[in-house]
Amino acid sequence: MHHSPLWLSLLTALTLSASLTAQKQKSEPVTEERVQAAYRDAQAACEKVLGVKLDELPPLTLVDSDAVARAITAENLPSVRHREPDETKAIAEAERLGLQHAPMVYAKYSWSPTKSFLVVAKTWELNARVLKRPGLTGDHALRAVMVHELCHAIDDRKFDFEKRLLEAETADAITAISAVIEGHAQLVARRVCFTSGWSDGFDTFTDSIGAVPENMLDGEASKFLIRATAAANAMTYIDGERFVTEVLKARPDTGSKDLFMSPPKETETIQQPQWYLEPKTRPELLYDVEPALDGFVASFDPAVWSSTRNTVTGKQIASGLSMLPKAEVDAFVRTLRSARLVQLTPTAAPQAKAAILIAIEFDTEDAARNWIAISERVSDQKDETMDKGILRITDSKTTVLEHPPLNGIMQEKQMKNGRLEFDVTTIDAHKGRLVIETIYSGDPPKAEDHVKLVATLLDAITKRS
Repeated sequence: MHHSPLWLSLLTALTLSASLTAQKQKSEPVTEERVQAAYRDAQAACEKVLGVKLDELPPLTLVDSDAVARAITAENLPSVRHREPDETKAIAEAERLGLQHAPMVYAKYSWSPTKSFLVVAKTWELNARVLKRPGLTGDHALRAVMVHELCHAIDDRKFDFEKRLLEAETADAITAISAVIEGHAQLVARRVCFTSGWSDGFDTFTDSIGAVPENMLDGEASKFLIRATAAANAMTYIDGERFVTEVLKARPDTGSKDLFMSPPKETETIQQPQWYLEPKTRPELLYDVEPALDGFVASFDPAVWSSTRNTVTGKQIASGLSMLPKAEVDAFVRTLRSARLVQLTPTAAPQAKAAILIAIEFDTEDAARNWIAISERVSDQKDETMDKGILRITDSKTTVLEHPPLNGIMQEKQMKNGRLEFDVTTIDAHKGRLVIETIYSGDPPKAEDHVKLVATLLDAITKRS
């Protein structure tokens, strides 16, 4: 099981509905006896269907969520170190990933540093209950999850996950290879479960990825953030399987090896498998926006802040515009050429505040202007819907920015999270077909300094030769 960076949880949203059949089923306790039996059956099924020998697997161990967090931290630390030379920042980032994702894990094959197979019975039972999916604890679902994790063990033996992850140069590349890893396991596990008569359990498990317990959400903002966090994991499974399926269809003999040994380098390629299969089909980009990201990072003290860069896909942007009509959003997303994002958080307290920059290239100047208009509409809708709940907007102000130095809008919001009060300020500005959006959550800069910074960043973007 792999993990998407924190920025993705701010940009995506996904909700999957429970089936009526599942709601009528009765949940079963996830006991050690049942999971050990499921583990044995899953091993036998993988050996029979896939023609592999699984006689050196680690024993299954029941653990708590903290143990899973430590395993996730250990898995991610080598690749984080590869991108982040500061050891303190690297450890903090790996620990954040562990704490963020461990509460969502039922079972896990852990490949590093010591091979292990972990199951968290309490998490499994809790999710089945709060998601109203009692079928999650059924015999077939237990076996389906075991098969998925065993597929990871098989692929790890063939392709060495740790080595593959160390070859990923960026956080975006990590997300892309993670989608390959999860997508490949999903595709193979689907076949094993179908042959073994466990497809209903596989479907229950898969449909639960990205689901959120609606009755536990308080306020529109809380709904968005919790759904988005779940969706960050779901992208690697659902979209990853679609991507892997298309590549293997085109390359039945070499596709699996190609995907692991030469994985896609960017998340957006997962949404566009033809770009991986035929790189020349990818639309040409006219601008290099990385200097803008460099300038934004340079405005923060590196001794205090850590940064992560990624590519944002059109699908992810569309999910953040779910308040608008789908046809309009789909048409808008088709005008997107590329979107790059950098997020900064305090190394010592990454949940305390954040600063984000998104630099976008559209296919026309009109599309860039449309982004500004859409941003204002979405902001107004949030003002109307996020006035209640634990996380809410208490005051809002929008200022039109007209040339010089910018064309766009600045939005200043006062928010509350329980008793905690904080400010969120954003600027959306365009120059030709380019757009920059900045988001400061907690301690935003003075308005005039913010405007000057965005103008400077837009000017820093250069045309490609």
